[in-house]
Parts: sequence; C-alpha cells; structure tokens
Amino acid sequence: MKKKKIGISLFILAIVFLAWGFQSTITGNVISNNFLSYQSFFQGLGLAFLIGSVLVLTSKKSLDYLIIPTGQTEENPKRVEKALQEWDKDYIKRLTISGDAGKPLKDSERATIYKIVRKHKVKPKEIFISGGKDSKENINIFSRNWANLKTR
Repeated sequence: MKKKKIGISLFILAIVFLAWGFQSTITGNVISNNFLSYQSFFQGLGLAFLIGSVLVLTSKKSLDYLIIPTGQTEENPKRVEKALQEWDKDYIKRLTISGDAGKPLKDSERATIYKIVRKHKVKPKEIFISGGKDSKENINIFSRNWANLKTR
C-alpha cells in the first residue's frame, strides 16, 4: 500500500512538471530557440518523475502461495501470526496449511490454524490444506495441486 501511494504521488508530480514545462505557443517553427530553456528542465524533471512512478508501481512482488507448516504446537501461533502479517501486505495469493494427515482433519493442528486464518477474514478459496506423513510428502502434494491449479 505504501508503494502505491509513493507511485501515485510521483505520477502526480510528473503530470504537474510536464504541464508546467509545456509551452502553448506553437507556430510553424516547431523546434524553437527556447528548447534548452527552463521549460525543458521542467519537462525533464517531469519525465524523470514519470519513469520513477512507473518503476515503483510495476515493481510489485507477488507470491502464489505462503506455506504455514505445523508440527510443534507451541510454535504454531507464532507461525500463523507471521503468515497473517505477510498476508496483510497484500502480495500473497493463497495460504497453504501443511500438516500431518495422520489424524482426522477436524482434530488436527491444520483445522486449528484454518479457524484462526478464517477469523482473520481470509476467504476459503484462498486457503489450501495439504496433508502428508512428513514435510517432503506435503511439498510433493502441494506441488502437484499447484501445478493443477496453474493449468486450469
């Protein structure tokens, strides 16, 4: 959000400087003697701000998924809190809750984390729950599901 405000501010400055440097008296002589005057300085400054705004507005990093691992019950709240802080920055598309599938889902750590994430107003379609016997299997399951989603 901060980058967006900076980018919009730079864009507005660019428009102001470009408009300020515009000379409205165009005659048959398109290239005038005033080409290197103060007006071209404002046009150059406006162009620099315009380029800066484009760079700031298009340099958004985006993650397809953020994986929240489970396993150590005392660490889970810290992991969820950190994941939700990153989610609030608005550059993550989906959260993945990874955990042991040995227990029924409703009694697992994955369900507890899911409830916490849902209370944070993350939509169900933005949450993926994976479950395998260990981390390696969870990554394999996640990779297959991610590939299937990308091909749809």
